[in-house]
Amino acid sequence: MLPEMALVPSKDDIRQDMLVRRKVVSLPEREAAALEISRLFFELFPDIKGCIAGYYAVQGELSPMPLLAQAAMKERQTALPRTLNAKRMAFYTWRAGDALAVDACGIPSPAAGEEIVPGIVLMPLLAYDPAGHRLGYGKGYYDKLLSEKAFSDCFRLGLAYGWQQVGVLPVLAHDIPMQAVLTPQGLIRF
Repeated sequence: MLPEMALVPSKDDIRQDMLVRRKVVSLPEREAAALEISRLFFELFPDIKGCIAGYYAVQGELSPMPLLAQAAMKERQTALPRTLNAKRMAFYTWRAGDALAVDACGIPSPAAGEEIVPGIVLMPLLAYDPAGHRLGYGKGYYDKLLSEKAFSDCFRLGLAYGWQQVGVLPVLAHDIPMQAVLTPQGLIRF
């Protein structure tokens, strides 16, 4: 008799499940979660140095915009990603109120600004596991960028709802793990 093996769902199956689950989160719930993430971030990292790079939330992602606005009020430099083509993404300086333009992936991104290597990268995700692996949309933009030597000292922090944690994610050799995830319930370090 063969031993039972736990089946790990495919990345595509997990993506579809999480996209459906995120769609049912109401706007007031998303806004409350984003404000709590901002509050927790500055409570946990009061003396953070360097540029804080966020992202423009799409498809129900937990928004870092309140966090980035608070960072700007604290005179911290902020940035957003811009997808330049099918293979490359970069971070550009940006402050709340600066112009945005649609990038190569159709996501609002800085229309101007200087390319920058941030000190902390806030990462969107569909799911994460207890080892710090992150599941995104499958294009690998964050993995490619964060594998560059210039980004080796960046702190990689995922922003998520607590329910986005799964038991285990399928991992490929090029997948770059996060160092922590911040949920409205608190910080999880890996």
